[in-house]
Amino acid sequence: MKKLTSRIKYQEAEGETEVFITPVKDEKAVKELRIWLILFTLSGLSMLIGGPIFTSSREEYAMVLIFMVFWLYFEIKIFSAFRYRAKGQERIKIDSKVLTYTLEKSGRGYPKSYELDKISSWKYEEKAQSGFFGMINQSVWMIAGESVCFEYEGRSIHIGVQLKKGEAEHLIKCLKKQISKGN
Repeated sequence: MKKLTSRIKYQEAEGETEVFITPVKDEKAVKELRIWLILFTLSGLSMLIGGPIFTSSREEYAMVLIFMVFWLYFEIKIFSAFRYRAKGQERIKIDSKVLTYTLEKSGRGYPKSYELDKISSWKYEEKAQSGFFGMINQSVWMIAGESVCFEYEGRSIHIGVQLKKGEAEHLIKCLKKQISKGN
């Protein structure tokens, strides 16, 4: 395993290359996220159990139901972010014909394949968002802020969650080199 940066490693085998990008490691933030997730789960479960019991009108029941829909959405998002931060990674596999990208959370993910001859225009894309939304996309509870971009069949594909400019440039250089080698 060769190291490109503190977060990016790669290995070459016969006919293929695999690149691994680990998430930003901030143990304190992951602990805080774990505590927040537990408390958020308990608050939602208390509403799930107590909401129907203590509601007396249809309006109150509708309000509890709407709350539960929002709670479930954010529960899934936060749990997903926690799994990625604790035991996740991005995996890029390049063989002679295909680049396969997987955002793994606790060792699981959905691979997306891209034919090498249809990939073009690798670049670093700095997110223009600033202020509140820029801060949210760089936070520990979001899986966002992809900074490496390539064109595939007229679409922009983004990879490299929360990479700094130097890390993204190293990644682009490595990927271009591996693709040009025919790996």
